Amino acid sequence: MTTRILKYTALVVALLALAAVIAVEVVLRASLPRLDGQVRQTGLTSEVRVTRDARGVPTIEAGNRLDLAYATGFVHAQDRFFEMDLSRRLAAGELSELFGKVALGQDRRTRLFRFRSLAQLVISQATPEQRALLEAYARGVNAGLENLGARPWEYWLLGQQPVPWRADDSVLVQYAMWLDLQANGFEREIQRYEVNARLGGAECAGGWKCALAFLYPPGTNWDAPDAPDTAVAAGSIPIPDAAALNVRQAVSSGTSLPASRAPAAGSNSWVVAGRLTDTGAALVANDMHLGLRVPPVWYHARLRMSAGATAAGLDLNGVTLPGAPLLVAGSNGHIAWGFTNSYGDWLSVTRVPCSDVSERELTTPEGPMALSVAREEIRVHGAASDQLDIRSGAVVADRRGAARLLVWHLARAAAGSDQHQPHGARACGLGAGGDGARARDRHPTPERRGRRS
Repeated sequence: MTTRILKYTALVVALLALAAVIAVEVVLRASLPRLDGQVRQTGLTSEVRVTRDARGVPTIEAGNRLDLAYATGFVHAQDRFFEMDLSRRLAAGELSELFGKVALGQDRRTRLFRFRSLAQLVISQATPEQRALLEAYARGVNAGLENLGARPWEYWLLGQQPVPWRADDSVLVQYAMWLDLQANGFEREIQRYEVNARLGGAECAGGWKCALAFLYPPGTNWDAPDAPDTAVAAGSIPIPDAAALNVRQAVSSGTSLPASRAPAAGSNSWVVAGRLTDTGAALVANDMHLGLRVPPVWYHARLRMSAGATAAGLDLNGVTLPGAPLLVAGSNGHIAWGFTNSYGDWLSVTRVPCSDVSERELTTPEGPMALSVAREEIRVHGAASDQLDIRSGAVVADRRGAARLLVWHLARAAAGSDQHQPHGARACGLGAGGDGARARDRHPTPERRGRRS
């Protein structure tokens, strides 16, 4: 009797396990994109054709630019929606809404930039043609998501439903790339200030030590400048004397240097002239060397648009960024292009001594600085929402008359913690004599000039 019960129990367990495996298989297959057949979509004005090669790379053919954007969004959503969702949430500081408290620290750091509000401002100031393109792409993304037999499997694991795509989300995915490639500039600038504070010797322009030019040269003879007059001759920067480099007795400004990290990935690009090739055609080699991810950052696709009465035809082949209706790098059949991360001088971190900070004002030796306050609500899955107050300085005009936002970020939770300052910047504490940090566009200094391209 006991043996029979054990056999039946084992059989039931095996059947339940088999049913679970079948259910997982069904859900996974249902979340895969459709590769064959026809789909009727009300958001299109003409027929669109999507074909895939043996590697699954799609060729999208449409009769006009809006239909091409719609179809690109449709294909992106079916293949990469979860990746797109993470990108927009990373930039907007909305990961906690998906993952819960574990992502709250990351969201609080990112919310300092208020990228969601900025993306909405970008959309409001876009031309009607630009808005129509992003809205068509967003409709295509949502149609592609709805056309799946089941939501992407990641949402099953999280017990969540995907949130529809919006036009401003396409701007957010570009800000996510900035966070990945450029945001560490804050840390580099803080480190540069600390190095300058520890160096000895004379000061050059802008209060920077002359010895800093040796440690932070504007370029080397290995660089390929975009203009001959920006070339740096080998040995043109003098080696500082021992006194300037003696940091044993140096006094720190109070901010600890960031810990050393593993070497970062590096990108590279080069061009070979046609006179050096067998075919006479120029060659472009472009390695946008990002960290290895699954799935990868880029999405290979071919985008084709037939010529019409008011628009020329297009035949683009290269990589797209899931979340955006455009080709990032590739070829149009006549011109090939590519790029890598820029090392221009795009931001600066300037110390602002302060003795006190109130709700609306920062006290500095030069007088009070008015602070604007924006309250951000961070929704947290499985917990109460988190409130974040972001204080920033005023808009002023730079030497060229262009508006620059002198930002002094002080983010505090209800408990008053300032541990979420961006990239190591220290806030002026209530009643304390710490330092604030404000970020602005820096005018080029003699030691370091950035080219805008």
